Formats: sequence, structure tokens, C-alpha cells
Amino acid sequence: MDGITVYHFRNLSNHLAHKNLSIAPTMGFAHRKHIESFDLIHIREYFSVQTALAHHYATKKVFLTFCKLTVRSRGSPGRNLKAALQNKNYPKKIFDLLVGHSMLKDASKIIATSRVESDQFTDVFPDFPLDKVIHLPNCVDFERYEDLPARGQFRRKHKIDEDAKIVLFLSAYTREKADLLVAAFSRLKRAVDFPVKLVIAGPDEGYSQNLHSMAKELKVAEDTVFTGALYEPEKPWAYVDADVFVLPSKDRYE
Repeated sequence: MDGITVYHFRNLSNHLAHKNLSIAPTMGFAHRKHIESFDLIHIREYFSVQTALAHHYATKKVFLTFCKLTVRSRGSPGRNLKAALQNKNYPKKIFDLLVGHSMLKDASKIIATSRVESDQFTDVFPDFPLDKVIHLPNCVDFERYEDLPARGQFRRKHKIDEDAKIVLFLSAYTREKADLLVAAFSRLKRAVDFPVKLVIAGPDEGYSQNLHSMAKELKVAEDTVFTGALYEPEKPWAYVDADVFVLPSKDRYE
């Protein structure tokens, strides 16, 4: 992919993966075989089996470990880094003792998207190595949007009338974001006298069924379109055809 060799690893259980607990044991064998050739290791999660594997082989084989910790640690259902560091349950206590603390110690750099995010680290971890933290805001590649596609392709694919307004949500389906929008959309439907559709696009992180049930309960299921994850070229189709883009969140740092 773009000149980079990509390895895919099978989950031990898709059922667990859909609940944000993905476990890919064969990744350990790949680390042991290839990690000496890596120039950089970028860890996306804090609380996960894959993190433990990457850290274990990195400290054995290479000198540079580049570790990213996100506030809402992906792979931990409904938990964020703050909860992970507060050690509110035994699995997290065990993880911190075996992996977490040494991972922070061994990391060359720790990325935070903002000072609000890095402040949350120190709120719950007094000994957090702030000297390793760098702030790197999320970025947008503007070149990808210089030549926009023609309007109407997304509407045609998903059978949305041309006269209907489209409210677009494009992100992972999570409790922190999407349920706010479904509730707001139900109020919008009662307040306007023109056709409007809510498009919920993005990867399901185990919350899709809840959103479907919520849309039915609020009587907006017929006007809500669930597309799943969008990739090129359909993602720009969605942006071009949308009348408004909405990304709500209950997380303060967002």
C-alpha cells in the first residue's frame, strides 16, 4: 500500500473483535521475525494484547520505540486512557503492572493531539513522563480534495432522492458520538417540513445494533441510512452530496 508492506492478522474471535477486544496471536510471530528491520514502531492503543506484543519484541529487538497513546484507547469498549490509568478493575491493574508502566517508560515519544489531552494524562498519572510528550494535532490532506467528484453519485448508490437534504455523520459508531445525533435528528424531523435523511457512515465499533434500535424507537429508521465504513472513492462522494456534516461528541477533549 503506497510502497509499504502491510500484514493482516486474523482475530482469535470476531465476536470479541466486534466488542472492541481484538486479539491476533499470530502478530507475535511476525514481530519476532520482522521487528529488527523496523525503523519506527507506532503503537495506536494503550490497553490491548497487540500493544503488549509490540512492546515485548520492541524492547528485545530494536532501540527506538515510538508510542502513541490516545485518550480514548481503541480496543477498550467504552473506556478511555483516563479510566485505564485509574486502575478501576483487576484486568487493568494487571496490564499496568505487566506492560503499561514499562511501555510508558520505554517509549521514545508519546503523542497527544492537544494540551487538553496531555493534561488528562497527568490528572490520573502523577509520574507521567511529560518530557516525552509532543503535541501533534490531527491533520487533513488537502490534496485529496482538490479535484472533487461530480455531485449525485452517493445519492444514486444509496437511493436518496435529489430533493432530500442529507445530514452526514462520518466516524466510528460509538456511544460517545452517534447516539447524540440520532436523538437530535428525531427532533429535526419533527421541526421541518422538507425531506431529510441522516447518513451514518463509518466502521462499527460494536454499537451499530444500538443505533438501529434507537432509530426505530424514535421513528426515524426509514430516514436513516447506515452505510458502514466508507473508502475511496465513496468517501468524497458522501462529502460532496451532503448538505451538512455533523460530528458530535461527549468527550471534552474532542
